[in-house]
Amino acid sequence: MTNRVKQTLIAAIVGTAVCISTSATTITTADYGIGTIVPGTPASPTDELGYVQTAVGIWDGTTAAGTYSGNTYTLLSGGLVPASLGAPTVVPSNESNFNGSGNTAVLSLGAGGYEYLLTRWGGGDILYYVEGMSGNITVENDMISPGQTQTGLSHFALFGDENNPPPSVPDAGSTLAMLGSALLALGAFTRKFARA
Repeated sequence: MTNRVKQTLIAAIVGTAVCISTSATTITTADYGIGTIVPGTPASPTDELGYVQTAVGIWDGTTAAGTYSGNTYTLLSGGLVPASLGAPTVVPSNESNFNGSGNTAVLSLGAGGYEYLLTRWGGGDILYYVEGMSGNITVENDMISPGQTQTGLSHFALFGDENNPPPSVPDAGSTLAMLGSALLALGAFTRKFARA
């Protein structure tokens, strides 16, 4: 195998890996939707934790759907959501880092480890079940004021619980060690094939 062929093969593999890792999975309310909260105000992290706890209670059947503190809770029927859920206990931070326009947005779940995603759209919130998911996902506002203007994504919040905390971000030393190991392996790989 010539060096040119090897280089092309390596470039194709790396290119494919990059494309696969940056693609976004679309999650829908039909598959992962737990409920809606309208109007979903106020939108502080503590209030949003309460909204998620109430919506999970409605899903589990321990709370009736209805209006609580001025917010109307509607149960959805996500086909991939387990029949029984645990309410989150950890107050999240609101995230506004996403890419979107109109009623669709791409956002990152990072390394995963979360159970719930609350998306705040103009007009209300949609709660999704996201346990076991990671990386980029696409969400769509198909429930809150569909067809109306000013219904784009404002922010989102990820929730876990004390028994299932989200993963921590690796420290810089670990990241550098992993990068160094990968570069050493790549160098050894290319030297081996350069001799052949």
